[in-house]
Amino acid sequence: MMGSWEVLGACVPSWSQRHLPCPYGFPVPLPASDFTLPEQVSWADVCAALFCTLPFDWSLLWFTALLLCCGLREVFLGLLIFLDNLVIVVLQNLIQQPRPKESCLTSCGMPSGHAVICTSLTCWISCESAQRLQHSKGVMVILLVMGIHLPVLWAKVHLHDHTTTQVFSGAMAGAAAAWPGSAGACQITSTERRMDTLLFVADGPDGKEMSDSYMANDALPCCSHVSVWLKCSWLWRRSLLARGEPRQFPLAKPFVHGCDSRDDVLNVV
Repeated sequence: MMGSWEVLGACVPSWSQRHLPCPYGFPVPLPASDFTLPEQVSWADVCAALFCTLPFDWSLLWFTALLLCCGLREVFLGLLIFLDNLVIVVLQNLIQQPRPKESCLTSCGMPSGHAVICTSLTCWISCESAQRLQHSKGVMVILLVMGIHLPVLWAKVHLHDHTTTQVFSGAMAGAAAAWPGSAGACQITSTERRMDTLLFVADGPDGKEMSDSYMANDALPCCSHVSVWLKCSWLWRRSLLARGEPRQFPLAKPFVHGCDSRDDVLNVV
């Protein structure tokens, strides 16, 4: 992982120091997702290689989402990916533990960069799903995300690019790196859900007074830049109602379903 940040010294295998080709296979230099393919490729190797492309796939997905949406969540995701890569570079340079002998990669292996990124993204997506979806759908999405990302840990060990210790160390580092971004994203989603739910049931002067009081008193998190974004989001939602636009508040619907009155809905938020 992170082949462009190669660390010379203890991590470079002897065949590379002698400028010889790797005797165990060949490296696949995919940006942010490099891995080793053995000379004799099995179906398990192909499956592991596909899992190892996930960090590169996520980079493409994030860049596309940033161009199309340019929202705060895309910025949070970009910062999370940047933080993950920073953690990888710093720890690999500090620890300088070589990869297994059969690896064709010449950078340090502790911790596994793939494990850092995939575990971090799993935590972030799980937090988002738990906040934005109904319980059953949220659980299904979380299980699907874990089923896609966690096999990367097996894949890197299977292709001999990391030891089990390096992979699990990367997973712990990724979970730690994901905590600030996941907490911020959950706070934003929770407040957005409350705003959507209030607007979903707020009609007329009474609804306006109620929702404005809510936003003024207890809805905003402590970070000023997040508060500004939430206020802008709130004004946009209010402008939709003022212009008579169709009410599109998807975050509210899972929480108002089955409620018999406005008071029941307000108890949810």
